[in-house]
Amino acid sequence: KNTCMRSIAFTLCFVLMLACFTEAIDSQINFRIYRKTLQDIVDKNAPLISDYTKADLGTVDIGDITVEDAMLNIFTEENEFESSIKFIADEGFQLSIDDLLFELTGKVDGKDSVLRGDVESLFVKLSVKNSEKERDTSVRFDAGSLPQLDISDYSVKTKSETFKWTIGGEEKNDASLIKATSVWIDAAIQANMGMIKIIVNSAQTYVADYLTSTVDEDTFRGSLSFTKIIFNEEYAQLGLTSSFKDEGDEHFVERSDKDLPEVTDDENAAVQILFDENIINSGLHSAFHADGEFGLRDILGTEDPDNEYADMFKAVLLTNVVGQGWKEIQDEYGGSKRIDARCSFGKGLFKDLIKKLEPSKVRFLEGSEIDFTLGFGCSVVVEKEVGVWDPFRSFYAELYAKLSLGINSNDATKMLQFEGDVKDLKAKRIKIFKKSDPMVVEETTLTMMVNLGLGMAKSQAQTLLDIPQIGYPTIKRCTGLVLSNPSVVIEEGFVSLSTDLDVSPAQKGCDIFDNMGFNISREDHPTRSKAKEEHTDDL
Repeated sequence: KNTCMRSIAFTLCFVLMLACFTEAIDSQINFRIYRKTLQDIVDKNAPLISDYTKADLGTVDIGDITVEDAMLNIFTEENEFESSIKFIADEGFQLSIDDLLFELTGKVDGKDSVLRGDVESLFVKLSVKNSEKERDTSVRFDAGSLPQLDISDYSVKTKSETFKWTIGGEEKNDASLIKATSVWIDAAIQANMGMIKIIVNSAQTYVADYLTSTVDEDTFRGSLSFTKIIFNEEYAQLGLTSSFKDEGDEHFVERSDKDLPEVTDDENAAVQILFDENIINSGLHSAFHADGEFGLRDILGTEDPDNEYADMFKAVLLTNVVGQGWKEIQDEYGGSKRIDARCSFGKGLFKDLIKKLEPSKVRFLEGSEIDFTLGFGCSVVVEKEVGVWDPFRSFYAELYAKLSLGINSNDATKMLQFEGDVKDLKAKRIKIFKKSDPMVVEETTLTMMVNLGLGMAKSQAQTLLDIPQIGYPTIKRCTGLVLSNPSVVIEEGFVSLSTDLDVSPAQKGCDIFDNMGFNISREDHPTRSKAKEEHTDDL
């Protein structure tokens, strides 16, 4: 029983979160990532530079040598490189990597050839330009609000004294060739940086297209846009702000920036996220106006041949069984007719029967407490004839609950433990209709019975809140990123999420960027990095 209840609870949570993220977002989300985290990722994954700088150059002329099938690659040598990430306030960030290697392979006069040398330093500065335009709330996603990234400065310095040519197994390093090589390699690497610019632009286009296609749905009743990226010496912060369209108002209702507090500094966190209670309320608002229905038989899978409980549910959902506790349904329909309940979080079932209907609402309260009012309705229908369903009763209920919720993490086991306490649980309102006629006696009786039952069920609800340990949320495994010491804090009006990250080298063949058209599959090469001492001290 408890397992079933927990499954239902998790399913409801998932559906609500899915609704609010993909259908109606009316909230603020602030996301902060710390410099030390990016530094650690770079230090542990320096071989990735090879994936982004490897270039097929075709045929190239260097001095009096013509290299066919030329491939240029820049890479790191284990324990022999240094990197540094610096955030520049109100501007962007810069990355510098020292002591790299380059290699040019190909064929000269049909013979295998290799050119190797050292890259003394690689410097890239990425500037961020925030949009100065006012929010465009006439569109689902304001693509113009997406901050623009630009490689505003870069430089590459090579060491010509380290250049070595090997052609057909023999070295060829005369002064004129080395001089011509120096001129050519500097130009080639500079041109290769232009390819990185294209990758940056492609990533921005992908993000804009993805968000536009995700939120551009008929069920989305709001407008989503980015806030400015803020750079501090130790972190970067990006926000999303959104609005939803109230059905009774033709104008968008905007959220005020002051509603969400500043993200507080946490030296133990790698990533922090703040969001307000309306990230859930907007999903409930969307469900209220969408009028989507779901059937009890569909949820229970009574027609699913793979459901081992299907026959049991079918046997229960009959008038002669339900009628043992609900005499009226047996008196009216008799026999063993099939019963179903069609339910909705929307207003559609009752908009002409109940004067005041409002969307369900969640509130985050100080002291890690949550209260919510959940309004939903169900129409109980009976199959009078095959395929002909007759409405028997329509129910509308508003349930209220207040609870405290704590989440503890255990890095040793990588598990989360949920703990809670039910402060209040009751039915605020229950309405019952037969066709369009209110059944006052039935609803009064049922309200008293439900509240009596809910009072007795608080202990069972307590058991439901004490969810067994579940694993940490995961990031794509091949990235080498694992959550460490995650924390969830509920305050008045908002929730703060934070976590550190254990960073290890990403796995070969990681396809996290495949959707952007990047190929991150890597061949084996002697490149594995180690962080500088000054950077590991930060962690």
